[in-house]
Amino acid sequence: MSEKMTIGRPYAKAVFLLAKTVKNYTSWAELLSFLCKFISDKSVIELVKNPMMSVEHKSNFIINFLDNELDAMQINFIRLLSKHKRLLYINEISELFNAYLEEEQGILRLEVISASGIGKEGRDRLTSVLSKKFDKSVSIKFRVEAELFGGAIIKVKDSVIDGTLKESLINLKNLLAT
Repeated sequence: MSEKMTIGRPYAKAVFLLAKTVKNYTSWAELLSFLCKFISDKSVIELVKNPMMSVEHKSNFIINFLDNELDAMQINFIRLLSKHKRLLYINEISELFNAYLEEEQGILRLEVISASGIGKEGRDRLTSVLSKKFDKSVSIKFRVEAELFGGAIIKVKDSVIDGTLKESLINLKNLLAT
């Protein structure tokens, strides 16, 4: 796990618990999504990194840009991130918030890494099979890594299912060596 994820985790957990308490996941998810896009802008990054700019100015810049679309808790959240120099961790905070939300909704997040792209029909079939296997709704992120040669790797939480050609050859080699 990256250091940025570790740093972002308590903020994501706090925002998630707050959103759960007030039963307003959508508003918080939208704010986090917006902040990810907004803070990724080069000029905003420069402003956030500028040591000559006060914490208050940085947070007010973002708050004023949103023009009264924020509630008091969201304003305090932006000020807190600014005060603790965590604005640049917003991508990790948002990603973790979404993971907590999916878990709350009974959705299992998976990653499928394949040697070549998987077509829509294959993706739909794989989604259906994995949903049945884990007895949950699944959210799958598909990624291509040509160096796998063939097959796929499925990552589920802390588990990895390696169905690549390379792994199959290693298993065959080990079987023949015994």
